[in-house]
Amino acid sequence: MGTSKSLTFEENMKRLQKAADLVSSGQGSLEEMASRYRDGIEAAKACLAVLKEMDGELTVISKQTEELLNEEMDKDDQGSAANETKAH
Repeated sequence: MGTSKSLTFEENMKRLQKAADLVSSGQGSLEEMASRYRDGIEAAKACLAVLKEMDGELTVISKQTEELLNEEMDKDDQGSAANETKAH
C-alpha cells in the first residue's frame, strides 16, 4: 500500500480501523499484528497531521469572518449615527 501521506484522510482512517480490528481480534501471528500496529500508527499520524492542518485553516477562516462581521457592524453603527444626526 502507498505511504500514508499519499493517501487521503479517509483512506488512512480505513487503514487505521483495519489495523485496530486485526490487533484487537488477536487473530494472526504476533509478527502480523505488530506489522499492522505499526501501519495503524503511521495512518494515525497522517490523520492527525491533516486534522491539525484543517484546524489551523479553520482558525484563520474564523478570524477572517469575525473581522468582516465586525467591519460590517461598524459600518452599520456609523450609518445609524449619521441618520440620527440628520433627524435632529
